[in-house]
Amino acid sequence: MESESLRRELAKLKSEKIALEAQRKLLENFVEIARSPAEAETLKATLEKTLEVSTELTNAEKGSLFLVDSNGVVTDCILVRGDTTPEERSRLVGSVLDKGLAGWVNRHRQVGLIVDTAQDNRWLTLPNEPYTVRSALAVPILRVRSCWA
Repeated sequence: MESESLRRELAKLKSEKIALEAQRKLLENFVEIARSPAEAETLKATLEKTLEVSTELTNAEKGSLFLVDSNGVVTDCILVRGDTTPEERSRLVGSVLDKGLAGWVNRHRQVGLIVDTAQDNRWLTLPNEPYTVRSALAVPILRVRSCWA
């Protein structure tokens, strides 16, 4: 019983360490990218670099990123699915923020770690997914009055 508790605590500490390291590297990259002259290009480059660093740090195969404003509205995102119609993109993002892990992280403002997506109700399996997800990690990157998940 005690060893299970220690394993859970160790897993929690490891995920928190990963989150802190990701935030540190991301902030370093934000400073570099923010010096770019064009605002729209800067935002897109920042999102892409954020996702690249995050997947690299966690050894993930794929990832999505949502930029959420202080009202909880997604202002931009990069989806694993890549090219989607605006309608499909809106529907997917709405579903994930309503019922999925990204929404849970946005509401709770804490790391969301799912070891087995089949056993965790925070994971939302979408219809016609072109990939299989077995585990997931979502890290909020907080700044004043907003959250990136």
